[in-house]
Amino acid sequence: GSDEAGHVLEDGGTSERYNHLFMYEIGADASPLIPDDAFRFDDEARTVLHPGTLYSASIDLQEQNGLSDLASVEFHLAFDRPASPMAVSYDVDTGNCTSLTDLVIVDTCRMRGPVLDAHPFEKDMTLELSFELAWYTPDLGDLTRVPGMVIVDRGGNEARAGFDDAAWTFSAELEMPSEDVELLLSQGTMLEDGARLTPGSRFEVSGALQFAASEEAPEFDCEVEVSLAGRSTKVLAKNGIWTAEMYAPGYGGTLPLTWGVACLPEGGRDVTDEASAVRWMVVDGLGPAVVEVVSPLPGRALEPTTYEVTLLVEEEGGLDYTTLELTWWVIDDATGDQLRDGRAPLQLLSTTNVGLRLEVQGTMDLSGLDASMLEERLTVAVALEARDFAGNEAVHLLSARGQSGADGAWAMEWYRPEFDIAPTAVTYGSLGLTTGDQTVVEAAVENVGSLDGEVEVRFEIVQLDGSRTLLRSQPLAVAQGAVGTVAVDWKPEVSGAQWIEVVLPNGDIASGPVVDVRVEEQAELSERIFGTVDPMLGSAVALVGVLVVTLFLLLISRATSRQGSRDEYDWDDGFDAEDYEDEHDDEFDDEEDASGSADSAAPAAAG
Repeated sequence: GSDEAGHVLEDGGTSERYNHLFMYEIGADASPLIPDDAFRFDDEARTVLHPGTLYSASIDLQEQNGLSDLASVEFHLAFDRPASPMAVSYDVDTGNCTSLTDLVIVDTCRMRGPVLDAHPFEKDMTLELSFELAWYTPDLGDLTRVPGMVIVDRGGNEARAGFDDAAWTFSAELEMPSEDVELLLSQGTMLEDGARLTPGSRFEVSGALQFAASEEAPEFDCEVEVSLAGRSTKVLAKNGIWTAEMYAPGYGGTLPLTWGVACLPEGGRDVTDEASAVRWMVVDGLGPAVVEVVSPLPGRALEPTTYEVTLLVEEEGGLDYTTLELTWWVIDDATGDQLRDGRAPLQLLSTTNVGLRLEVQGTMDLSGLDASMLEERLTVAVALEARDFAGNEAVHLLSARGQSGADGAWAMEWYRPEFDIAPTAVTYGSLGLTTGDQTVVEAAVENVGSLDGEVEVRFEIVQLDGSRTLLRSQPLAVAQGAVGTVAVDWKPEVSGAQWIEVVLPNGDIASGPVVDVRVEEQAELSERIFGTVDPMLGSAVALVGVLVVTLFLLLISRATSRQGSRDEYDWDDGFDAEDYEDEHDDEFDDEEDASGSADSAAPAAAG
């Protein structure tokens, strides 16, 4: 107060503790009281708390002797965890709150009565507290923390209580839900999983940022990152809402548009679903394009017949199926001349005309190719002709088999002789050889190709040490589908293990059996006479031959001596010629009577 002159009363005391003029306790020294439902969050009940978020809570308490009788007041966010209670202490003298842990950041604190701030004699009071939790607060998962209060008065009386109904968990996980992301195009069309854009076009992408556990938007500004084709843009999310301005690249393609949280301090986590956090932006500056040839199978050699051609086409702007057409042409590989060409309609087999793998099919008729043409190397190529709804003509990206402007290409069947030799197709006339002996080596070669032809067959002598020499190179003509044989003489000049290998120009090799050629030995006299025949047998045969010759000579000698006895009669010894003739005639008569018609050769010989 003050006197009539206006002078202020000095040292009259104040409402501050220990600064009263005087104070005395009238009531009984009872313990403080904490009601069962004393704790509450000011806005709404919460079961999950997050970092960077300001929370306000109120805790009711009672002291029969007033505020001035309180010695200490502590609020515990983790009352059930004595090792880390996350406590905040209220100073009755100053009215300030102090956090006893770095996990709780106190913003404001006051002790209030039913109407205004509590005075020293206030019995029913409420501690009002606003605070934040640190990002690095331990996340206990599904385990909860229970808030509580501990009060001690000047007399040492204590009251403590935990508020189980207000149990809470902590989460520092942020996410950017895919379902909240929206695209706003300046030009182009929306697709189910993205958009179709023209090169360099501008568009906007917007979305939400929230805590994953509670789906609450963060109260703080948070930077998010949006990326397209390797280029990133960072923007601030305010109150959980963000918008980024983007530009399509100047080249075509299907590109991923992705996003993520970029403001995470220590302890924070981005749990955005990476699988769904994408939009496919089709930058379409081109017309339809073949991305795969399904049939005929790539690498297959085609016959002069009819084929179904199936192509997979990429077109995100809408394929105009009325313009679909297949063109094909046949090229001579050696000269580059175009021998045949044709066109055929294509049918869209897919149920939609927009997509990355639209299936189209048509017929290619190659039956007009002459068989004589196939004696040269030929290539058949196909190309798609079509337009999209934007009027872009089909583009050809594959350059199959080096054919510019082709979407698919195959080699035509090449009619030519092809030769094959089986590994066991080489035989020898003899296997027991010595140096100087000669044998015949024969090889069988099959023409498995489609034309008659001639092949150069090389016979090579291979020694055990791997050295080889050419025995002979022999041309061989073989009809298509037939087997031809070729033979050469082989006269080994050196001893030892060796064999013949037959080599074809295509690299096929067949080997004959390995023979151990022996050194030729000097022949003995009997061997010179009888060769390799058994000497005893040879002697017996020779003896029989001598006997046969001797008997033959004796027979000839006897026959000769009988004939000579008649021819040696002496006509001058006094015999009468007439008597001789009569006697000779009588002998003939006797012989005719005895033998009838005797051998006419005897009289002829006598005459």
